[in-house]
Amino acid sequence: MAPQFKERICDLTMKTIWKQIFSLALVFCLLAALGVTAHADKNVTVSATIGKEFEYSETINAELKSMQIRGECPGLVFGTVTNGFKIFGTPTATGTYTLQTIAEKEAAGTETYTVTINVSAEGSQNSSGQQATVVTDNGTNPVVPAVINNGEVTITKHPTGETVEEGGRALFVARAENADSFNWGLYNPATDDYYTSSQALGHFAGLDVEVEGDASDTTLILSNIPYSLDGWFAEARFFGTDKTNRAFSNGARITVISETMHTPSITTQPSGASLERGKTTTLSVTASAPDGANTLRYQWYKNDTNKNSGGTAISGATSSSYTPPETTGTTYYYVNVWSADATRESTHVNSAVAAVEYPAAPTPAPTSAPSGSQSGQDGQANIVSDGGGQQGGTAGQSGGSAAAQNNEPSSGGSNPAVVTTPAPQSNSSATRSHTGIIVLILVLAAVLLAACVSLFILKRNGRYDDE
Repeated sequence: MAPQFKERICDLTMKTIWKQIFSLALVFCLLAALGVTAHADKNVTVSATIGKEFEYSETINAELKSMQIRGECPGLVFGTVTNGFKIFGTPTATGTYTLQTIAEKEAAGTETYTVTINVSAEGSQNSSGQQATVVTDNGTNPVVPAVINNGEVTITKHPTGETVEEGGRALFVARAENADSFNWGLYNPATDDYYTSSQALGHFAGLDVEVEGDASDTTLILSNIPYSLDGWFAEARFFGTDKTNRAFSNGARITVISETMHTPSITTQPSGASLERGKTTTLSVTASAPDGANTLRYQWYKNDTNKNSGGTAISGATSSSYTPPETTGTTYYYVNVWSADATRESTHVNSAVAAVEYPAAPTPAPTSAPSGSQSGQDGQANIVSDGGGQQGGTAGQSGGSAAAQNNEPSSGGSNPAVVTTPAPQSNSSATRSHTGIIVLILVLAAVLLAACVSLFILKRNGRYDDE
């Protein structure tokens, strides 16, 4: 190949390679730009003061697909709003708290918002009694250091229990010394569940929560108390500057009174079965009652149709389980559950239907009629005399003749005989009688024939005179 052609081909190859490199670089830059725009982060630091209302919100200028919220700050509520989120409430504990929101957009990409909240005590002072130094984050957000307090936290007043009507209001007061921060909580010793006052808003439907005062004297106010709070306890927790320096109050029991019993809920339904004869199954139900398990009542029913209503109450079946008897075919069972005490009764609820099935009993094999001659059978009639006549005789006649003779009066008495109804003669007995007669006739015929032959022989030999 000529040198000029080789040089030309080499130039074309290098140009192609550079074009590809340029195209790949352009695509890489475009993807990098998309990646930057697809995920954006925003970090914000704000300050708050114990006992003072706080609010922070952020609006995201995009249609959102989902939003995740992480973190918490005692006394503050962290929730979502339309195209954004909001943090509000009254802080109850000093410290630095980080709350994060991850918003996924309808279009590609996510946005992460990190909010750092520095909560301080109002009028914070240092150990020398002077106002603590205020530090700023980028010169915009002041951060007040916590109070330095080396005294032991001591509770001087514990909250006391409250008895309220459903939907009512209750106040709990607690006081402490040497505390820099505090929070209120609700806990249930039966389940070991614990919720801060702000968390309780989302757990107990309709409940209103207010916290007043400071770390030395604070009040928890619960309004519109639901029955589900019955048996829970309110507790105040106080903390010093060092979080290990702390004291918890005694729990104050919340007793909620309701004028009506609350409807129980069935958590486990009874299950049916298809059984062999001789086998059994036990139907059982599990229910929970807001008024306590000791208030639960049960009544089992059976039905001919697959329905959990309109059945027949089963006498004595008044517990959470029932063993049905063996009944051919399919029987449907259900249980009625309610709560009751000496004066009140809740709404009744029925369980689902449980079908119990047994197969039909096997049909017995047919048996043949008994054979043989017995007293009072095979055509024999038992005749009983009525006092003065001849006592009972037995007629050996078959069917019709026996019946005719039995209808005649007794020869020895003045009163007619009492005749029992003869049993019909079986075919086998009649056959045996006929066979016997035939055999007897044949034997007689043979004897007669032998006699005739003997007479003929004797006469022929002259030993028998014919007169």
